[in-house]
Amino acid sequence: MKQLLIVAIILLSPFGFSYAQISPNLAGSGLSIDVESDYISPYSLIKASIDDYSISEQTTNIFWKIDGETKVELSNKRTIEVNTKEAGKNITLEAVVETVGGKTFTDRKIIRPVYLDVIIEPQTRVPAFYLGRALPTVDSTINLVALVNGQSSNNYIYNWSLNNVNIEGGPIRGKNEISLKVPFGGFNIVTITINDLNGNQVASRSLELASVEPEIRFYEVNPLLGIKYNQIKNSLNLIGDTTNIKAEPYYLDINTYNRPSLIEWEIDGQRSPSSSGNPYEVTLARQGGSGTSRVEFRVRSLDVILQGAESEFKVNY
Repeated sequence: MKQLLIVAIILLSPFGFSYAQISPNLAGSGLSIDVESDYISPYSLIKASIDDYSISEQTTNIFWKIDGETKVELSNKRTIEVNTKEAGKNITLEAVVETVGGKTFTDRKIIRPVYLDVIIEPQTRVPAFYLGRALPTVDSTINLVALVNGQSSNNYIYNWSLNNVNIEGGPIRGKNEISLKVPFGGFNIVTITINDLNGNQVASRSLELASVEPEIRFYEVNPLLGIKYNQIKNSLNLIGDTTNIKAEPYYLDINTYNRPSLIEWEIDGQRSPSSSGNPYEVTLARQGGSGTSRVEFRVRSLDVILQGAESEFKVNY
């Protein structure tokens, strides 16, 4: 089951998701505008400052223009704050400096907001009724899709890397989708860098892939009403003569779930075949009198050692 996982931090501060492309300084102006970051998110507040240290004469006046309009309220401020626009809407920022000798210096920057969104789709299973999202596990497959301003992927060159190692050998035009196996370790970093067809960097982003372990949860199944969503924790009190139990794997790779190398139920240490035709379900029947039985379930891939899970619970009757 595919769940869309969109990291908005996404993620946060060290790993941003929206960026702006900034034009180079005007050559030989003696003045430059410094912006706090090369990549700024749309609809954000950024700081811009003048760098006039290469001008030999003392600065007397500073003027700022935004999209060609002089902003009087920003006069004689060395640092200003500017609100960026929506993705794809440029801002032209211009600074004009006058010196005691009557000279004028100008610099201009064009800020091009770029919205980079990365969709993460772990190819692991969770039940249809589960309200959470699927999570990656070690050796499971994960799909990633990068979207830039909703534009065609063929307009860009994509370079994906995992833990600083290039995926598929390096940059590829239009390669906005990749699939990879989640490596061992709790912290794996996927980085995507996007350039336009002229080689200019448009956006970049790093994502942390934190893996979890597959797990098994048990539920009762009513023949008429279907699955009971209250999970069986440590024990189940058998009220009637029989009950159906379903084992639901969480975060198990879909390939392992569909074609497990090993899948079995055990009751008090004895293998018990599924009676419903579904290997993930078993029927428990009262044996007479009262007592306790231990029910175990395991599912596993023998090719991918960490793709598997097992669990157990007690039945009181």
